[in-house]
Amino acid sequence: MRKLLLLGIAVAFGLGGRATAQAAIVPGSPIRHVVIIFQENHSFDDVFGVLCQERVAGAKRCDGSTTGVLGDGTVIPLGHEADIVPSVGHNGGGQLMAINGGLMNGFQKVSGCAAPENRCYVQYQPSDIPNLSRLARTYAISDRTFDAWRRGIIRLDIRHRYPLAAAAEAHRALESRATTGPLLLLP
Repeated sequence: MRKLLLLGIAVAFGLGGRATAQAAIVPGSPIRHVVIIFQENHSFDDVFGVLCQERVAGAKRCDGSTTGVLGDGTVIPLGHEADIVPSVGHNGGGQLMAINGGLMNGFQKVSGCAAPENRCYVQYQPSDIPNLSRLARTYAISDRTFDAWRRGIIRLDIRHRYPLAAAAEAHRALESRATTGPLLLLP
């Protein structure tokens, strides 16, 4: 089974936690936890792009893509992600080239990512990552969460912070209701 690296933060809302949005909060909301997972060197489309194409009640499950754009504007299909990460440039400069000021079209400039293989233009099939796919099919997924947070649509009152190494302790605190409300795991 593929081991996935949790890099970033996990925010969990317990009973009594506060999250406000532009719309009124409905008492008794079924939402109890929101978990945000970052994976090293993986994008939303890399992990969930194919799964997002599945239709639920006639609509796509989420806003994901199965294509990538090269620096010259050429649109190419994303290939199948290998189980073993290829030897490509992983340094900061390479990542800045790939991101290209937010255009996300410079990956072919990264060492080891050029045509014809385009090894950095790849994604997983849901069957490659069955646990994440099952969670995504069971719960809501979004790649726009931080944008909503940045624009103030979602506001968080983070009251508890734990180092990532203490994730098990943070989980026990949530599970036992020793803490409620937003919780932040720091890398």
